[in-house]
Amino acid sequence: MEAAGRDHTSRVPAASDASRREIAELRQRARALETEIAQRKELERALREALVREKEARAEAERSVRYNEMFAGMLGHDLRNPLSAITTGANYIARLDPSQKSTKAATRILSSAERMARMIDQLLDFTRIRVGGGLALAPSRLDLDELLYKIKDELEASNPERSIMIEVVGSAVGEWDRDRLLQVFSNLVGNALHHGSEGVPVVIRCDGVAPDRVEVSIHNGGVVPAEVLPVIFEPFRGNTRYQRTRGLGLGLFITQQIVVAHGGTIDVASTRERGTTFHLVLPRGARPMPPAIH
Repeated sequence: MEAAGRDHTSRVPAASDASRREIAELRQRARALETEIAQRKELERALREALVREKEARAEAERSVRYNEMFAGMLGHDLRNPLSAITTGANYIARLDPSQKSTKAATRILSSAERMARMIDQLLDFTRIRVGGGLALAPSRLDLDELLYKIKDELEASNPERSIMIEVVGSAVGEWDRDRLLQVFSNLVGNALHHGSEGVPVVIRCDGVAPDRVEVSIHNGGVVPAEVLPVIFEPFRGNTRYQRTRGLGLGLFITQQIVVAHGGTIDVASTRERGTTFHLVLPRGARPMPPAIH
């Protein structure tokens, strides 16, 4: 009995040591957990503060962009009057002194004034799209066949070394904004002439077989650089690098927005083997849609 009692009492310290070690480990884990929780709370607080700063910075950037766009629109509007005075003066010089030297100078002034007028119109359109809620349309009954031949005559007259072919199938009549589509196709066909391979005609195909839509494709022999193709419709990006002109880089962006405002679509495919083709789909009825903001 005494031996048994001694064995029992000898095992008590071992059990107590194990309990103390377990308690110590639990306390250590608790302290580590508290430290981890505190660190996570600090990270969450820092993340919330960073998100607030990012939101404020984004709002400030958006305000800045909006003010810049509004300023561009006001500047474009205010430039109309002095530009009109320049144009009037150039016309007066040409009539007043019909000598060849004066006529050439006046012609250069008028040509530059026309280019400035187109850029001003693009600035105003850009402002309407980004700030004013989109482009306003004035749809009326329109035959795209007649519109395309008008563009063909005008562009071939100014580019006598190039030719434009038009193929029309079915009816090309619908309800569209005539001036806006004139702007669209003048820009697209003008680009095709500028970038197309010399000696290869620009081909316009108009398919009006479907009862609810008209499809138009404009093909030229040139190729759009691969790095430009994904951003070709973006403002100030694709257009300037593609056109390599002194324009604003808004032509294809505004073209896309006009098509979208009619409820239509526009896309482009370009390879070295097949050339470049812009493809448009226009619903026959005017179904204005909000512009796609970039």
